[in-house]
Amino acid sequence: LGLGPGVAGQTPVTAEGPYVFTDEDAILRVISAGASVEYVVRTITPTGWGPARKGRAAVEKGTIRIAPLAEGIHIVSLKAASPYEIRFLAMDPPPKIDRKALLEALPYSGPKLLEGKPFVFLIMGDSVTASSDYGTLLLMLLRRAANNPKVTCVDRSKWGMTADHAVRLFREIALNTNPDAGLIMYGLNDERVFALDAYLESYRFVAENLRWQCHADPVFLMPTPHYAIPAEAARRRPDSNPPW
Repeated sequence: LGLGPGVAGQTPVTAEGPYVFTDEDAILRVISAGASVEYVVRTITPTGWGPARKGRAAVEKGTIRIAPLAEGIHIVSLKAASPYEIRFLAMDPPPKIDRKALLEALPYSGPKLLEGKPFVFLIMGDSVTASSDYGTLLLMLLRRAANNPKVTCVDRSKWGMTADHAVRLFREIALNTNPDAGLIMYGLNDERVFALDAYLESYRFVAENLRWQCHADPVFLMPTPHYAIPAEAARRRPDSNPPW
């Protein structure tokens, strides 16, 4: 992300990619007539403000390189023709994949992932998924952890979707995608119109047909609970399918 007042007729500064691993440089496109630019880097980590650094970076073909300081958000302030701020997210590289655990979790598609063959993971969900970018992050992590550049992501999430939608639109969402793994997260919209048993039945249908029709592994992500339901009140109810 690049922010700044901009220069007439020129493109604002940006990051070549919004995400990098902490062991690689972030490439930032800048507007500068000089051979180098001054910068200040600040970081926001999971525990608050993190390390900071000042320096000067060489400009090569309109870009500079910044080494991440920690896992977290990096705020790069540039002193160029006009002041600019660029942000990127750095994350630690994933550990090497545990082959045994992976093959147990993904019996259909695990071998393809480990052998470097084309591997497609399908994202299925509602607005919680559609408005996020976890597919891009997971893509980077899987490619790195499995040493497989042929991993790709297909996002079929959509605002307002329910598990019942996934059943009725299964051909469009899943069959036409030919996935190797399907990542499923519905729930926020389902609870407003469906009872728990109907919700679970839809999940069963999607999971079984991913296996039978697509020969893919279903992966259940944490369903989204309704934020207005007090957890303590829910636990006190003996009914597993309360009105809410």
